[in-house]
Amino acid sequence: KTTGWISYSLAWSYRRFGNINFGNWYPYKYDRRHDIGLVINHAFNKKVDIGITWEFYSGNMFTVISQTYLAEHGIDTELARIQYFENRNNYRLPAYHRMDFNINFHKQKRKYTRTWSINIYNVYNNMNKFFVYYGNDDKNGRKDILVLKKYNIFPVLPSFTYSIQF
Repeated sequence: KTTGWISYSLAWSYRRFGNINFGNWYPYKYDRRHDIGLVINHAFNKKVDIGITWEFYSGNMFTVISQTYLAEHGIDTELARIQYFENRNNYRLPAYHRMDFNINFHKQKRKYTRTWSINIYNVYNNMNKFFVYYGNDDKNGRKDILVLKKYNIFPVLPSFTYSIQF
């Protein structure tokens, strides 16, 4: 009545191009050093079953600016912000993890089987950091200062499904 699986992957993903990162190897954006998956399904009877899925993986890589300086730009000596990157993809986001839950209610009709499903994505509402970007320091009202902002993705998200199989 109970089935499932566990998986683990240990992997490295690097890239190298002559005109990027001074021709040196660097970790790829989706370099997921550790990737763990756990799935458990249980059928109480022919009418009701549940499933739990848990995922964990190392955060994505991204590039942090090493230095910023102002330099003259153009004939009118307008100042431009110059950004220097010491290494490509030199920082890793925090680890990503979430748990999903689903319950299915099946009913056999004469010519088909209908299923009601209740699903909850990210049950414990972990606010995973999905990507980062540079933006103005809006919190302190400073438009001249760049700050690193992290973007969360998908809080707890319920869904309902009705399906017919014939």
